[in-house]
Amino acid sequence: MSEVEVTSAGLAEVSPAGRAVIASLALHRVSLFPMEGGFSEPFPGSEAFFQRAVAVSKALASGEPATDELAEVLEVYNELVQPDGEHIEEPDGPGAWGLDVLDIAGYVLEAWDDPDSSAETVADALDAMHSFADALEEMIPVVRDGDDPVDLRELEIRRQVDDLADVRAATALDGIDVAAVDRLYTASLPLAHAYRERIGLLP
Repeated sequence: MSEVEVTSAGLAEVSPAGRAVIASLALHRVSLFPMEGGFSEPFPGSEAFFQRAVAVSKALASGEPATDELAEVLEVYNELVQPDGEHIEEPDGPGAWGLDVLDIAGYVLEAWDDPDSSAETVADALDAMHSFADALEEMIPVVRDGDDPVDLRELEIRRQVDDLADVRAATALDGIDVAAVDRLYTASLPLAHAYRERIGLLP
């Protein structure tokens, strides 16, 4: 069983709220995505949506009352990518990357909207993150940090495994407090910057 499969299977051992926190951490890792220009052009309003989705998911992960806003932002997501009730086709060019990130945000919002049934949704979010990292490696196969190649796929799956273990442990003890969530968000920030840097090299 691959690490991706192990992580997905392990979600069943995490509380519904814990799973949603794990999804929110995944969205945080692409929160620096430049949702503008060609990335957002096929989806008018996507830049404002994306900023709200990131903010709402972090607020919910920190225990803030953002449930009403969650419904509004989820509705905007559906209007952006499912205007006729069916998911739109992936556009060509930079818009394809924009759609991938919008879908990650959609998974996260859905996880918070229905946490009790979120194991599959969060697994989809984590799988989408791994696909995102894989696509970046395929597009730009050699980017070096010092003398060592930086493989975003390895960094992403390692972060997922660590998030799962940390959230599961915190949930088993006494729930996930704000300080624990802040620590996890801080741990994800270097990868958020790595993604942003790599995206800047896209042709």
